Amino acid sequence: MKKQTSRMWSLGVDLAGDSFEAALAPDGAEARDWRGFERRGFALAPASPQGAKELAAWARQRIGAGRCVRVVVESTGKISARFASALRGLGLPEVLVANPARIKMFAASQGVRDKTDPIDAAMIALWAAMNRPEPPEPPSETQGALREKTRLREAYVRDLNAWENRLGEMDNEDDQNVVTVTIEHLKKQIEKLESEIQRTIKHDRDMSRQARFIKRVKGLKDVAASTITAELGDLKTYTRTEAVSAVGLCPRQFTSGKQVLRPPRLAKGAGAEVRRVLYMSATSLYRSKGAFRAWIDQREAAGWKKMKIITALMRKLLLVARAVVVNDGHYDESLIGRATAQECSAEERALGGGRKRQVLA
Repeated sequence: MKKQTSRMWSLGVDLAGDSFEAALAPDGAEARDWRGFERRGFALAPASPQGAKELAAWARQRIGAGRCVRVVVESTGKISARFASALRGLGLPEVLVANPARIKMFAASQGVRDKTDPIDAAMIALWAAMNRPEPPEPPSETQGALREKTRLREAYVRDLNAWENRLGEMDNEDDQNVVTVTIEHLKKQIEKLESEIQRTIKHDRDMSRQARFIKRVKGLKDVAASTITAELGDLKTYTRTEAVSAVGLCPRQFTSGKQVLRPPRLAKGAGAEVRRVLYMSATSLYRSKGAFRAWIDQREAAGWKKMKIITALMRKLLLVARAVVVNDGHYDESLIGRATAQECSAEERALGGGRKRQVLA
């Protein structure tokens, strides 16, 4: 492909442990154009400063007077996160991390049979050029640090639960002692991390304010407030629909003709960390009395099943938390349980209710 001078471009990057492939696609590219995309392989670690600098220099040289409007990679855990961090400040947009399943299905829809790193990079670039996703806002340094700590805390909690379950299945006293020591170590690490998380939030005025407001909502405590703040950032920047979508709490319908009518399921996708803490809060509230009791009883009376109520409660908690932040901390518990028939009907439709759609899991 000849060098262009006045176009907008998408940069697709396929990451590996110690190398990466890049491809450039102009906006307006068609499916058949991908074989002619400008491509280059880099025998450098994606997260290395040298690799990021060489990629940025190559992209600028090939684009000329044009402009790179998006950089897209597939989600590869720590590698994609570190690559995004390394590329900041080099004159390219914030890296957008795409779901690998979407790229795979897109490539299949184009009739691509082979799978190589250069082809993957070209498919990522083509997908970006044709769909034109908006680059995300980069997280602040404090939010990035908080996100690392909250995710590490969650990993320790999962390990703690696994070791406690294993301890209950053991009969040998020596083995029990070894596992007990491991459990005590994990508990200490969790306590240490929790202290660091609260200290990180306290030293950031905006985060501290938001976390304090979120904790005013019945059922949302320190863990939920810190996780929501770390993963979503400022809740004021989200509309109601955007907040629900970001956490994957919107329903995914599956219908075809008159015969196939499956119950809706959550879209999920990104936001697993927030969904996890909302689920724990919702299950606790489901069994308790308080501000949400009347709200829950209304839905049970309407014939909603337990899992649908819990899912609706997760959504409710997120939206109430957002509303409290948007309204500068104002929270009136007396309004939680009130719902007119019209509001309940609208909520039923929003959650995918209707004929043969009684379970939303």
